[in-house]
Amino acid sequence: MNILTTKAPYIIFAIYAIVSLFTDVYSFPNSPFFGVDFHSYWYAGHFVHQGSDPYQAAIDGASPQLPITYIDGTVVTQEPVGQPHLMKVPANTAPIVLLLSIFALLSWPNAVWVWFICNIIFAIATAIVLTNLFMNKPKTSDYLLSILLFTSLFSTKSIFHTGQTSLIVGLLMFSTILLADRNRLAAGLALGIALSKYSLSLPVFLFLWLKRKRSLVIIAILTQLLGVFALAWLTQTSPVAIITAYLAMIAAHIGQSGIHLANYFSENTIIAIALIIGITIPMLFVIHYWTQQERFNLPEDQRKMLDLSVMALFNLHILLAFYHREYDAIIWVVSFFVLFLGLKNNVWDLPKSVKAMILVFLIFSVFWMTRSELLDHLLLNTIANIITTTILMLSFVITFLLVYRMRRLSE
Repeated sequence: MNILTTKAPYIIFAIYAIVSLFTDVYSFPNSPFFGVDFHSYWYAGHFVHQGSDPYQAAIDGASPQLPITYIDGTVVTQEPVGQPHLMKVPANTAPIVLLLSIFALLSWPNAVWVWFICNIIFAIATAIVLTNLFMNKPKTSDYLLSILLFTSLFSTKSIFHTGQTSLIVGLLMFSTILLADRNRLAAGLALGIALSKYSLSLPVFLFLWLKRKRSLVIIAILTQLLGVFALAWLTQTSPVAIITAYLAMIAAHIGQSGIHLANYFSENTIIAIALIIGITIPMLFVIHYWTQQERFNLPEDQRKMLDLSVMALFNLHILLAFYHREYDAIIWVVSFFVLFLGLKNNVWDLPKSVKAMILVFLIFSVFWMTRSELLDHLLLNTIANIITTTILMLSFVITFLLVYRMRRLSE
C-alpha cells in the first residue's frame, strides 16, 4: 500500500498544523516585536510622502517632519513617530518601498494590523498558485492541504509575526512562473517587483533567463529601474543618489546570523567559500543538463517535473549560499512539492527502500518546518538553525540525485 494515497497521514498532519498555526498566531499581537520588520517600510513611507530619500534618512537616523495626520484620524505632534524598539532600515529596493509607503497613511497600530491581514491573504494566494503550478487539475482537498501546509510553515508564521516582505515576494515569484507562458507583461511586472528582495527572487530571474524568457526578464529589469526613477522623482533626488544610499545601507546586513552555510563558519572564511563552491558545482552540472534537455527523450510530465526540480535546486542553493534567515525558507516548499509529488506519482521509478528513506525524510522535514515557535523557545536559536540548514542541505542533495536519475532514465 502506498502511504501517500491513504487519508491517515493527511489527517494527522492537518491536526498538527492547525494546532501549531493557531498557537502561534494567537500570541503574535501580544509580542513586543509584532511587525518589527514591516515597521521599516511603514516608517520609510513617511519620508517618501514628505519628499525625502528614505534610504538616506535611514543612514542619517532622520525623523519625519511633524505634525503628521493619518487618514484614520490620528495626529502625531511630537517624537517619537516610530516605535523605538522596532526596525527603521528598509532593506528592499525602490518598488517595494514605494508599494508599502501607502501604509504610512495609517497610524502604526492600524497599519500593522492591515499588513498582518494582507500577509495572510498572500500566504493563501501563494499556496493556491503553487498548487496550480504542480497539479493539472487540483481538487478542493489539494488546495486546502496546500493552504494548510504553507500557512503553518514556521517561515510563514515568522513573517506573520515580523511583517517581513518575503510573502509578497514569494507570491510574485511563483506567480511569475505560472504566468510566464500565459501573460508575459504581467509575469515581467510581477518579477520586477519581486526583485526588490533580490536575495530571495534571484532564482526565478536566473531560471527564466536560462529558459530563454529574455523579454520577460527585460520587463522585470525595466520595472526595477522605473521604481528607482519614480522614487527619485517623488523625493527630488537623483537616481544615482538613491542607488548609492541603498548600497551603503544594505552593507549593515552583511554578516548577520541566519540559516546559510557561511553562518556556521564565520571565523573560517576558507571553509565557508569551499562549502559554497561545493554546492555550486552540482548546480552547474544540473544547469548544463537542463538547458540541453531537448536532446533527451522526456515525456511532458517529466519535463515539467524537471523544470520544477531545477527551480527547487535554485531556491535551495541561494538559501544555503547567501545570507538568509528562516523566514526566507518559505521557498523550501517547492522542493517539498517536488519530492512529495514525485514519490506519489512514481516519477523516478525508485526502489521501495529508497522511496521509504525519502518518505521518512519528508515526514520529519514537514513536521519540523511547520513547528510552533514555542518549540524554538525550548531550543537555542543556533540548534534550530542547524536543523533547518541540515534539512535544506539534504533536500538539495536528494533533489540533485533525482534530477541526475531522471537524466539516466531519459537516455
